[in-house]
Amino acid sequence: MSNDARLVVTTLDAPPAGIDAEGSYVAVSARTRYNEMVIPAMGLSGTLESGGETVYDGRFQRTLDPDLGYHYGAVVDSVATGDELALTVTAQPQTARHEGYEMAFGGLLGAMPDVSVTFS
Repeated sequence: MSNDARLVVTTLDAPPAGIDAEGSYVAVSARTRYNEMVIPAMGLSGTLESGGETVYDGRFQRTLDPDLGYHYGAVVDSVATGDELALTVTAQPQTARHEGYEMAFGGLLGAMPDVSVTFS
């Protein structure tokens, strides 16, 4: 959780079709806390550490995939049990304001602290 956003992390052995790179793929789906609506148009970066060494440090690209849906993704060399991923929101979500906005996304307007995930 980062503020009221649930950041769901998924790994794939290879990038999805349409991504021209080799390695493992880390996908992060940002969703609202209670109704799991997708949170679009934010900036996200991450640092992946394996065995105490940084193996990836960079931006997660906004991507649309038929299986993963709208997500933020990055190609990394590999992901192993015990690796740690630190995620940083670099730009707040840019959602359109509408009636009821505060109920759906009100918690997202504040700062979004960094989140760390250890792969198991």
